[in-house]
Amino acid sequence: MNSWNPKPMHGPCRSVAARALVVLSLLLSSRVHADLETESLPAPAPPPPIDLAPPIDLAPPIDPALDLQVSLEDLLNIKVVTAGAKEERSLASANIFIVTRAEIEQHGYRSLVEVLANVPGLYVVDDLVTPSVAVRGVSGGLDAGTRIVRMMIDGVQVNFRPDLAAFLGPEYIPMEAVERVEIAKGPLSALYGANAFLATVNVITRSPRAGVTAEVAARSSWTRYAGSPGTSGLVAFKEGRTYFLSAFTVDRSDRSGIGLRQTFPAQNNTPQLFSSRSVNDIARPQGVFLSVGTSSDRLGSFSLAGGLQQMDAMGEFSLNSLLTHRNRLAIQNIWSNLRWERPWSTSGNVAVTLGAAQGGPTHDTSLYLTESRSSMYQPNYSYRALNGGAYVEWAPLQRLSLRLGFDGELDKEDVLYYTQVFNVAVGAYQPDDRVDIAMGPNDQHSELLTDLGGYLQATSKPFPYRLPGLRLTGNIRLDSIAQGDIQFPLQTSWRLAAAYRISRSWSAKVVGGHAFQTPSAVLTFARPGFGSVGNIVGNATIAGAPTLRPQTIDSVEIGASGRLLRLFVLEGSVFYQRVQDRIEFVRYGANYRAANQGSIAAAGFEGTLRFSHRRYSSYLTGCLQRTIANGELSNQPPASYPNAFGLLGVDLAVPELRFHVNGEVRWLSARGASQANISLNNEEPYTLPSYAVLNATVSSVGLHLLGQSTETRLLVGVRNLLNAQFSEAGYGGFDFPTLGRVFVMELRQLF
Repeated sequence: MNSWNPKPMHGPCRSVAARALVVLSLLLSSRVHADLETESLPAPAPPPPIDLAPPIDLAPPIDPALDLQVSLEDLLNIKVVTAGAKEERSLASANIFIVTRAEIEQHGYRSLVEVLANVPGLYVVDDLVTPSVAVRGVSGGLDAGTRIVRMMIDGVQVNFRPDLAAFLGPEYIPMEAVERVEIAKGPLSALYGANAFLATVNVITRSPRAGVTAEVAARSSWTRYAGSPGTSGLVAFKEGRTYFLSAFTVDRSDRSGIGLRQTFPAQNNTPQLFSSRSVNDIARPQGVFLSVGTSSDRLGSFSLAGGLQQMDAMGEFSLNSLLTHRNRLAIQNIWSNLRWERPWSTSGNVAVTLGAAQGGPTHDTSLYLTESRSSMYQPNYSYRALNGGAYVEWAPLQRLSLRLGFDGELDKEDVLYYTQVFNVAVGAYQPDDRVDIAMGPNDQHSELLTDLGGYLQATSKPFPYRLPGLRLTGNIRLDSIAQGDIQFPLQTSWRLAAAYRISRSWSAKVVGGHAFQTPSAVLTFARPGFGSVGNIVGNATIAGAPTLRPQTIDSVEIGASGRLLRLFVLEGSVFYQRVQDRIEFVRYGANYRAANQGSIAAAGFEGTLRFSHRRYSSYLTGCLQRTIANGELSNQPPASYPNAFGLLGVDLAVPELRFHVNGEVRWLSARGASQANISLNNEEPYTLPSYAVLNATVSSVGLHLLGQSTETRLLVGVRNLLNAQFSEAGYGGFDFPTLGRVFVMELRQLF
């Protein structure tokens, strides 16, 4: 299908670390003249004007996963948008990993959880309700979700604001609507403002082709104990410059039959934890995505996009509600965004965006305490947000482009507190009586959050004749952020990137920057009350507690990519990062509160090797990182993250027999336990053992069972083929179990 890559909003810049510039200068000075001759680079020509706002691209993208014979050079030069203006991936001003539409189909990915779990440098812990993402050795802690990662759809932030977390299941966006997923690792607050902290995930949606197209899918998965059906589909239309796209997904996932595993010695005191299994542990994620747009030469282009996300899961392994068989968390999130863009000259462009979002728990939410059914608890928190922005792009010189922009958000949030609903008579309370807990008559039920930001971005090819392959990008941004009566200091973010095409085959880049993340409203204002044990208590509600400060990160990264023997693509990078004023959880009586806990540093390496020859292809990714403590590398893995992990995959296409096979093995070293569980283990640190997972998928290619104008696609697969048993870092005295072996099957019809 044709592809339109909507452009996200971008931001600004400043100077980079001296070390990064020294390394870049060494790379440039080591470039030999012989290399120029052997690679026969074309003679320099007067550079064309810099295209600040490329028109909508209706040509099909170069997608290496769709054709195994595509050149590996094209693999490096896929156009990406998340790091800045539309640019080649090998020269992009960030470390960007791409998961294409074809990879999504061939692996049978049904959610962003599955996509992100296979990205080098990212580690996903699935608690079977709200998965959490850790990046390069740093996790967000208790109920983190995607708090340390900015989640976007076509450049628009989409998450549940009170937690700053996105729902990563099928409800986030139907995968039928996804063209590709771009993951930019490293700080990007200079582009996007608050919370583009350790990584930025940008889901690029598909563009309809001419006429009416549609597809519908039915699928099911099985574990040893339960089956899980689902359905999804897409309808799209395009005529001239007007298009419409809609997609939906409805799933039912059964995780029953799972039990906890003993992971640390202190659990010997609670043997009852390991004698029960999950019952009726059903998740019912639902999602809808809509997009419509049109354009004209006179008025420019208009687009409107939005979606509904409903996360609905029985939380059998939730803190305080372990194996209650009745715990249910259902949250609905709705978002929309209107965008107008128009060139104002041959060298300039202007764009304006306006969005709205809201969300909160549904009436189906009911939380229970372990071994107690006399009452249920309902969380009270929701939000209503308006956001908007505008920018102007201008190329005053052929070798220089500028972007100046402003954006802001107004967010009214009902703060988190709990209501106890009695199921039976207890003292003076009768069934159905309701009591608000820890919320006094003079306490604020809602707070107003504001974020105003302005930025400048500059992109340059400073030496088009002597060094035509050199590209510099700089950003600087200022943000003024307030949460109720709390006014944070003015936040400054910056980024500087230098990318250089050494030859036709090889490129190198250096990226450095500074980013920040503000605490969520839950971490600031939440009140206890769900059993008064294991709650997150807002820092601002604790008398005498210091105000939470934004946590910041400084990082520098050096990377290189290129082709070997025309059969291989090699990409690698080394990074150093330091998080300051890190937000961590500390004990507050029987509960937890967020607090700034000094700094933490880490260094690491990430690499990818790809091979492609005719019908065969393979890929190998590897990550290695170490925490730096007291100036020395530590061998102790950080909480919820392995020091080393990798993925090896093999693809075989047999078009004459109409099938494609993928097999992959994923290995991870030991992960550190959460500090909460270490405390419960008499302050004795422990780790969760390493494990390996084997996956296999067979999918059809070019089946036309209903005629040549339609295509039928079949997919069968197995996840965790060898049924490896392992746990992930949890809280409250237990570590999260995993599903074990899962069989999947899908039938999809395209029209």
